[in-house]
Amino acid sequence: MNEMGVMHAVFLGIIQGATEFLPVSSSGHLVLAEYFMDVSSGGLVFDVFLHMGTLLAVVVYFFRDLKEILCSIAAPGRRNPRFRLLVALGLATVPGAIVGFLLEGWVAHTLRSPWVVVVTLSVVAVILYVADRRACRRGHLNMDGLGLGQALLIGISQGLAVVPGVSRSGITMSAGLLVGLGREDAARFSFLLSCPIILGAGLFESFKVLRHGGEGVGVSAGPMMAGFIASLVSGLLVISFLLNFLRRHTFRPFVIYRLVLAAVVLFFLLTAGNGSSLAGTDLIPRLGKGVVAVTSKNLPESYALMPHGMEGISTGIIIDGQGHVLTDAGALVETRSLEVILWDRARWPARFLGMDPPSMV
Repeated sequence: MNEMGVMHAVFLGIIQGATEFLPVSSSGHLVLAEYFMDVSSGGLVFDVFLHMGTLLAVVVYFFRDLKEILCSIAAPGRRNPRFRLLVALGLATVPGAIVGFLLEGWVAHTLRSPWVVVVTLSVVAVILYVADRRACRRGHLNMDGLGLGQALLIGISQGLAVVPGVSRSGITMSAGLLVGLGREDAARFSFLLSCPIILGAGLFESFKVLRHGGEGVGVSAGPMMAGFIASLVSGLLVISFLLNFLRRHTFRPFVIYRLVLAAVVLFFLLTAGNGSSLAGTDLIPRLGKGVVAVTSKNLPESYALMPHGMEGISTGIIIDGQGHVLTDAGALVETRSLEVILWDRARWPARFLGMDPPSMV
């Protein structure tokens, strides 16, 4: 397996830092990058570093607000607006944490597909548009005046963000607008709400790394720090940009972006399937859910573009709970454009990890 380079790490860091805070979905963009551009993640540890970069971006930008919110513990009470905000943030964190803990594995194995991203990009674009129009017609609620019921509704919406393409910031900002927050306050509450959820996700991923004895440390220190810094810097820039943008503009450009991206991805998905042969996948339902089809296509030198040309297809077997697949390496026409097709015809991008030369598997 090729070692991740610094530019690759920086690219993933920029995607994470920018799309984590814009209402366009960081997980959806990473799924699309993996599927169309053969951009693979760097493993659990690298993901933790990217998330910590975005967390630090929020802490740095909102340092004064976070300090006041945490210090309000010394003076609890309903008359303290900072303490009320602390309680609201805590309550809003609970639904997302529960949903993430219970459904993270199922979502990763079932819904990490570009087809799902097309649907969620479109649906949340409509929700954001409706919420933004509603914000234009009603009075604005200040973030410090947010009620517990309203905070809970925003928290419930955050639970939907486990699905790729939904966008944690997009769905929570939409919910904030729907309960009466102004655009800037909805964005601020969403950013502050990201702190506990990103921290919790980072700790959860770290626990998984420790549980597997350090498995997932697939990136050296240089690229890992480069990705961390890229996510931190891009996160800071995007937070500053969005808050300034929303003081004078609506969410409409992001609605348009989501719809256009969904249409472009749908076009490529429909056209990329023309002429491909999936005859081998007909055996999968009859042989068992552990049997998969593995496809590959020739890639041009500028392989960030769509794969094209002759397609290779073979069957494989899932050999462990981590999703590793054993297949015939001789049937692969290109190891950089692999895709695994499961028994239910769900498609997953795959990475080539290695080959046994004597047996060609």
